[in-house]
Amino acid sequence: KEYQIKKVNGRDYSVQTYLEVYGRWRADTTDREAYAAWFYALEAILVWLGEVLMRPLVIALDDLALPPDALVRLIPIGWLSLLPLHAAQWIVGTQTVYALDRYTFTYGPSGYALFQARQAASRPADSLLVVRYPDPGFRHADEAVRAALDVFEGCPRKPLLHDAARKEAVRASFDDYSVLFFFTHGIAEFSHPLQSGLQMAVTQEDAPE
Repeated sequence: KEYQIKKVNGRDYSVQTYLEVYGRWRADTTDREAYAAWFYALEAILVWLGEVLMRPLVIALDDLALPPDALVRLIPIGWLSLLPLHAAQWIVGTQTVYALDRYTFTYGPSGYALFQARQAASRPADSLLVVRYPDPGFRHADEAVRAALDVFEGCPRKPLLHDAARKEAVRASFDDYSVLFFFTHGIAEFSHPLQSGLQMAVTQEDAPE
């Protein structure tokens, strides 16, 4: 369904427009025109989110007398899961207010995932599996991997880096490590959520004949 958001510089923006211009800019981050289009679409969608969703939510949370900066977990569904709800904005007097100014918003994929995460929090974090997808376009990936490994220095740890980050190797190591650190791409299938997943390395022997 198409949701009209706001007219900026004579153009109507929508959720679909926001995603389209963001994809265009991500395809070429040196394209200044694409960046400007995404910036305008982002500003429009933040105002829209403030008006229709986040300001009413913040008012409702205020009515519950939550303390300032209280942790609030959001579980958005559908297209909302792709939008920066925490950065929604609105005007109070002459000041621009952002949702994250009032509360500490975090995200979860589902109530079940949150329940499982809470269960897992009681288990010791004493070993690490690192999976680093071989994308040369990843910025600071190697530094992130080294930092994660340094945190677990002296503990069992296993890095599966670049071509070693294959599905079979990752699956075989799942049960041996309490913390899993992935630096890869995600694939979201909204029509068939169970087909979503993380991208693994494909070597020549994995390729179909």
